[in-house]
Amino acid sequence: MPSRDLDSTPEQDAPLDSSIVEAKRQQLSTIRDQIDNIQAMDGPVEDGIKPVVVACNAVGLFSNASCEGHLVIPHNNKFMPRLPLAMIKNKYQVFRPFVSICAPFTGDPSSVWVDKPFKYNGLKELTYTRLRRAGFDPQERMDERGLKWTDKQFEQFREIGYHAHCECEKNGLTQEYIDWYRNNEDLMIKATAHVAEFNSSRDISPDTKLRIDGTWGDSFLITSITLEVRDRLFSKNEGTACLDAVQTEMTDFGEFLLNKFFVS
Repeated sequence: MPSRDLDSTPEQDAPLDSSIVEAKRQQLSTIRDQIDNIQAMDGPVEDGIKPVVVACNAVGLFSNASCEGHLVIPHNNKFMPRLPLAMIKNKYQVFRPFVSICAPFTGDPSSVWVDKPFKYNGLKELTYTRLRRAGFDPQERMDERGLKWTDKQFEQFREIGYHAHCECEKNGLTQEYIDWYRNNEDLMIKATAHVAEFNSSRDISPDTKLRIDGTWGDSFLITSITLEVRDRLFSKNEGTACLDAVQTEMTDFGEFLLNKFFVS
């Protein structure tokens, strides 16, 4: 995926004040350093999507996960249905690029995979008590020890969280979750407006246009391609062409956001 030099300044109809430009560049540099230091459970932010992640955060669309997109063999893709070997011989699927947007918060996250606050009153206390009783340190999921868990350990961890979640539904929502939900609503409104404006100038197939994919009030994805295209089987050349097209859309969207950032 091609990337933009984040230290360059987008072309404008009128020149920007040099002090404003320098302040913006410093802000971008700080954001980029923060992104470079992220070490998620699946590894660091990939180079192909990093400029888009930086641009999203620069305009206040806070990210918590991303993928640059990949051409994958169906049986190696855990997100796709397993198909008969005869059907997938010499075939590929496109794992779409995305940036996951999520409102930040300062408390302890309730999920292994997504940074979100505990939803119900008493849920954190009950979950942590049961995890410790089962021999888990709740903090392990967030550091290198959690990366070494077996599938069985992850399943046990999730099961404990699920049952505690069900039992605490009657307790009502935490204020932290309510605030986080409302902030995500604002982020989705903002992201939807940016994507709509960007798409209005793009002359491409509806299948590869950028879109918002997610649930209202929760974290969501800025991504490309429809689920029908995601599940389609391609020859290697066809899949590569599709992946190149959607990666270009994401890269150009990052440049679009950078223009927004410099003129805001």
